[in-house]
Formats: sequence, C-alpha cells, structure tokens
Amino acid sequence: MTTADCGSQPNPCTEGQILTALVPAAAFAAKLASLGMTAENIGKAKTMLAAHPNASYVPCGVQNTTHYTKNTMAALFDVHEIDTSFVVGSLLPCFTWAGENCTARAAFPACPTTTYQLTGEWGECSAYEYGCDKFQGYYDSSNKFYMDWWTIFYWGWWISWAPFVGIFLAIISRGRTVRNVIIGGFFAPCLFCFLWFAVFGGVAIKMQRVGELALGVKPDWQHGTVNCDDHYNGGGEAISDLATKLEADGYFMLACRPFVTQIYDVMMPYTNLRGFYQVLLWIGLFFYFITSSDSGSFVDDTLGSSGMTDPPVIQKIYWAFTEGIVATVLIISAGNATSTLKSLRSVSICAGLPLTFLMCNMTCGLYRAVKYENGDEDVRKAKKFNTQLFDFLEGFQPTRPSPYAPSEHASRHLLALFFPYAGIKEVLDHLDPDSPTGNLVTALFAEALHLLWFCLMIAEVAMPGAHTIAWISFCFFLVIVAFSRYQLRGQYGIWGSYPEDFWISMMLWPFAIGQMQMQCANNGEGMPTLFQEVEEMLVKIRAYDAKLAGGEGAAMLTDKSKGIEMSGPV
Repeated sequence: MTTADCGSQPNPCTEGQILTALVPAAAFAAKLASLGMTAENIGKAKTMLAAHPNASYVPCGVQNTTHYTKNTMAALFDVHEIDTSFVVGSLLPCFTWAGENCTARAAFPACPTTTYQLTGEWGECSAYEYGCDKFQGYYDSSNKFYMDWWTIFYWGWWISWAPFVGIFLAIISRGRTVRNVIIGGFFAPCLFCFLWFAVFGGVAIKMQRVGELALGVKPDWQHGTVNCDDHYNGGGEAISDLATKLEADGYFMLACRPFVTQIYDVMMPYTNLRGFYQVLLWIGLFFYFITSSDSGSFVDDTLGSSGMTDPPVIQKIYWAFTEGIVATVLIISAGNATSTLKSLRSVSICAGLPLTFLMCNMTCGLYRAVKYENGDEDVRKAKKFNTQLFDFLEGFQPTRPSPYAPSEHASRHLLALFFPYAGIKEVLDHLDPDSPTGNLVTALFAEALHLLWFCLMIAEVAMPGAHTIAWISFCFFLVIVAFSRYQLRGQYGIWGSYPEDFWISMMLWPFAIGQMQMQCANNGEGMPTLFQEVEEMLVKIRAYDAKLAGGEGAAMLTDKSKGIEMSGPV
C-alpha cells in the first residue's frame, strides 16, 4: 500500500493550487522562495496573481494545457460558470470554458517542493510525484527508491551473456593456463572499466555539478531528481539564457539531456580535443560492434556445427547476416525502437534467472575439473552416487546404465515430492540402524515441516504473512535433507561438501531424497568414480584420433600429462 506521505523526504506536487491568503501580498514571493520555488516559477505566480488580484488560489503544476478547467476558473475568478473568452496578457491569449478552439498553453508555475506534511503551508495538492510505502511515512524510514534504481539487474544481464562469452573465451584461450585466462578475461577488463568510469564518470559528475551551480538548480537528492523545466525543454535543448551560455562553454546539466547524447556531451568541455575524442569513440564503437558480431557468429556457428572449432566460412557468413537481419527487423517492426530494445533487454535478463542456478552447479563442477587436471588424488579416486540427479533429463536411461529401472526412479522421486517421510526414514535407518526411535522422530519432524510449508503457502491467500512461517519451516526441512546427504556421502566416500548438499537439497530435494534412497537400497552397488565417464570418453576420442592417423582398432593409450593409463578395446 502506497501513500503520498514520504516522511521527511520531499514529495513534489505535480498538480495543485497555491493559496494566496496565506501571507500578505508583499511577502508572497518571499514565502514561495522559502518553499523551494525557483525565481522563474515565482515570477509566473506573481504575474498570474497580478492579472487576477481577487483570486483565492494560483494553480500550479501540470494543469490542463488548452483551457482553464472549472476548478481553475473558480480559483482565479471566484466564479462557477463562465462562457466568455478572455485575454490575460501573454499567459493565455485564448481560453474558454469548453476550450474547443484553444491552442495556447497555460503558463502555470511549478508547485512548491515540500514534504507531504508541509503541503498545508502553501495550499492544496491533488497529485504527487511519488507514492511511498505506508511505513515510510509513519516511521520516516529510508527511501526505497535507491534500491529500485540500483544496478542489481545487471547481474541478470551479465549471466544471460555468460554462455556466449564463456564459449568464445574458452575457444580463444585454448592452450593458455587458468592464470592467463583469469588475468586476461577478468582483471584486464575490470581495470579498463575502472579507468573508463573513473575518467568519464568523473567528468559527468563535474558537468552536472557545474550545471546545477551555474543555473542555480538545487537537486532533490532524496529522490535522485533535478528540475529541468526552467532551463531545458523535453528534448534536452537549452531554453534559458543561462543554459545557452553554459552550453557555449561546453557544459550541460547532464541529467536534463537525452540519454543517447550524453556520451558526446561529456566530451564537449575539451574544446580543442572534442573532435579527436569523438573520432576515437566512433572507431571504438565500430570495432566493438564488428568484433561482437564476429564472435557471436563464431559461437553460433560452432554450436550449429556440433562443436567444430573450424566451421565453414560460408556458414559463419550466414549466421552474421541472420543476426543482423533479425536485429534490424525487430527494431524496424516496432514504432519505438527504444521500447523494443528495452523489451529485448528485459527478456535477456529474465533468461538469466534459470542460468543463475545452473551456474552455481557449474561452479562446483569447474572446481572438480581443475582439481582433476591438477592430479589431486582425493578427486581422482573419489566415487559418486550410483544414480545421478539429472538422469530424468535422459528419461532415467542414462548412457551409463542405472542399476534401477526408469519406473523405480520415477516412483521414488514422486514419493519424495509429496511424502518425503519414507525416503528420509529409509536413509536414516541405513546410516544409524541402532536408533530406530530417533530416526522415526526425525523423519516425522521432517514430514511435518514439509506439510506445514505446503499448507501455509496455500493459506497465504486468506492469511497474509503465512508464507514467512512456511519458508522458515521449509528451510529446517532442507537442513535435515542436506545433513542426511552429507552423512551418506561420508559413509560411501563420495566427494563433495555440505554447502553443495544444501544447495542440491534446496533446488532438487525430491531427486536428492530419491537418489539417497536408491544408494541405500543396494548398498551403493554400481558406484562409478567421479570422472569415470570422462576418462572413458577420452579413451574413445584418442582411439578415434589414432584411427584417423592410421592406427589400429585397439590400442594402449597413455596420458603422460595426467599420469593415467587406459587400455581396452575401442
């Protein structure tokens, strides 16, 4: 629930009326100045008041732009029915009650900028710029808008690019060490971005501050806004003499300028070098788009050719043209190109959400792979469960045969989804057969937590806030599942860590419980080593390479760099 009361933080009035009887006419201007009105807006208010000396109110803010409304007429003339044309100096050459033939715009002043509680000191307000949470006005809590403006969604943007950039970096980094990749792919870009934002960001901040001081504009720092109406029009062009003189010196109030031109604006103070900088900017943009398109086409081409590192050139050209045509059509097909690009960006950010969870799993996998490449014995000799969490993606019929039928997989996972008690009880009895009572109580407690979570999430419809207790219950349930998995791994020498167990339990708890059940049911029969499938695939790849080079169908293959000796028929 929102309210116009934002506590001690000013909430600008966008449509209201300034009461003329608050102070004597001689102190009218001084009173408005004390309420944050600019000299230009005070001048508008005084001019309107002079034209209507008997007015009870002076309209302010965004009023009707073609004619005075009934409320405005009543405020200015203290009447209720007017059907005659009027001329009021240069403010409004034509206005009627109906306003059908009027084209001039009313020159109303902006309303004073005060807090909601101080509105009564200057008049009335019918519309405010911000809507704040109710507790913010009650308890004067900090402004939440800063969090809304923050760049947290950049994370989703970066993650959505991760597969494309990751594949490209992996291809061009072939033969380099992990240290080279980290320095070249992480530290060097971060250093460049730091220098870029330090230089151009510093110039932008300086330009905005110079503009505010030169034009006498005080920013609304609590809401992160600045009033541009007195010096710039809606297109960011200077309309006041001061703003025009400032522009001649290469400075602008940057927040009032269009977003697409701000990169050029920050180069304007360098009067002797601005042309050179702009040429460098265009060269940089040219190579940025060319290299981005080329690398994107290369990745698409690699994926489209089943991983070929040297795909046909004509296929690469096809992907480059296809990407360009699709982007062009998407922009042209919409009337507002900016809106289209924002929509595409939003879709990309949303696509980054599922990738976020996958990348957490990939991080653990990368750590294992690096340890394997380094020859760490704890990983090379480690085992893993005899069934895998993602076997369902292969219809429970993975390449390496599972010791259980697909129907067994499905039934255990479905049972764990709705009735986790059975699976947890079986695992606990396997871990500690001497404590049947304790196992029973723990399993029942887990089931109660699971059921409480499910019921309270439904009850949220009629009981707002029930979801809080629901998710607390679910977290305790996950702790039991994760700890059971942690103990089971220790019993069978399966490599991993408790944070991984908790993450897996949180994301895939029915599959985690089913996996533990099947591990216990046959006492770990058929457990492969952690990298057994990888090693078997390496054998096949090397045998295929040997065959292409003129080798025989069976060979003894030795990986001297890893110290692994593998033999067998191919």
